Amino acid sequence: MRLFYKTLLFFVGVIAFQSALTILLMSGLTRRSNLAEARRELADEAFLRRIGYKLRFDHLTPQQYQAIWSQVCGIRGVPYDPALCQFVVDELHGRRRVPLLPCHPRDLIGIALDRADYLDATERLTRESLSWAWDNYFVRLDAASFDDN
Repeated sequence: MRLFYKTLLFFVGVIAFQSALTILLMSGLTRRSNLAEARRELADEAFLRRIGYKLRFDHLTPQQYQAIWSQVCGIRGVPYDPALCQFVVDELHGRRRVPLLPCHPRDLIGIALDRADYLDATERLTRESLSWAWDNYFVRLDAASFDDN
């Protein structure tokens, strides 16, 4: 059980760093071609030391993303809907030019399902719930992006 928690903490740290770095690079806060420079802007040395392992995740192909999406649906006990996954790939990732990363299916599905549970929604995974999850996951700091929903 102890190994499980250590492994879980490891992956949470890796995914948190990768997601934070992705958001930083996408938000335009840094336009450097040097990734080391971006890391220094994102966090100080003390923060980076707390993440014991730093792994680089390459961007996925749509097929790889769909395979992970299907696995996460199985783990979370919701039916895999290929059309819904294609909506996320084409509409959410594609139109906003967000790269397909391995952590996104788990995070987006998790946020959407948590909200559905909170609202006692009968349909747990929909375009609307995933769009809401997307907007909360990829936060924009301008005033127009804040919504009370």
